[in-house]
Amino acid sequence: MEINVPKQHKYLKDSPFNYKTLQYNPRSLIIFRLFLNLGRGDFSNIIKVSEGHIFYMESGRIKVVKKKTATLIFERIKSRIVKNDINNISSKELNSRLRKLRRNGSLDTTRARKIRSLAKPENNHKNGLRSQTKNTPTNSFESKIYSLLKENNIEFEIHKVIKAKNKSVVVDFVIPSAKAPLFIIEVKQSISKNTRSRYEIMKSYAITLDHKIRNLKLKNKGIKGVVVLSSKYNPIKKLSPYILSEFLDTDKVFIDSDINKLIPYLKSKI
Repeated sequence: MEINVPKQHKYLKDSPFNYKTLQYNPRSLIIFRLFLNLGRGDFSNIIKVSEGHIFYMESGRIKVVKKKTATLIFERIKSRIVKNDINNISSKELNSRLRKLRRNGSLDTTRARKIRSLAKPENNHKNGLRSQTKNTPTNSFESKIYSLLKENNIEFEIHKVIKAKNKSVVVDFVIPSAKAPLFIIEVKQSISKNTRSRYEIMKSYAITLDHKIRNLKLKNKGIKGVVVLSSKYNPIKKLSPYILSEFLDTDKVFIDSDINKLIPYLKSKI
């Protein structure tokens, strides 16, 4: 998600301090959040708007906010921030806060807590890593991706150990090799038949895989991260924006309805 902090900061400094600043430029919401130095989870608790809606506003997907919504959000912000606060803080400081939130993996504190609860302890141990390094696909969906790569003569390795920032991790697929990684592909499939369970599973996948890709990127400069998601019994046609908002460092996400685009994408980048 592209965020032009100086541009949005200047907009707020030059605009009247009222609900209309948010109503007609929802992207400016990011400045209020960065001033408070909060992830979307904690900020959501303050302004009483969902994390997904915050993402929509900050990313520019919502072009104009309803007057009632903008008014309510602004009133809750106004109880914590005054105009001089926005005028006195520098764009450099706001940018610094954004980088720190991302670097610490706490752009969303709810997200960070889920990452910790979902992390597998065995991933930190050599024995755990060895048990995951199998040279063949471990399920039918992995087999599908494995076959696609083979049939299209894309050089790759499966289930290899790669060094990340603070530990080594096993990746599903690495192109062309673990010694010279350019792409890593993480593959996950939900086997739940329950719609609500599928949603929660996909959200958990997004959180853990994006965190994994972030750690790999911090250690391996220039590496690209791709995630392929599937639902075995009810193919995914479109990902919820609340799930997509969890992908911060992943370069590309493919789902059931567009897996056929994976190979063209890889060939265009390799």
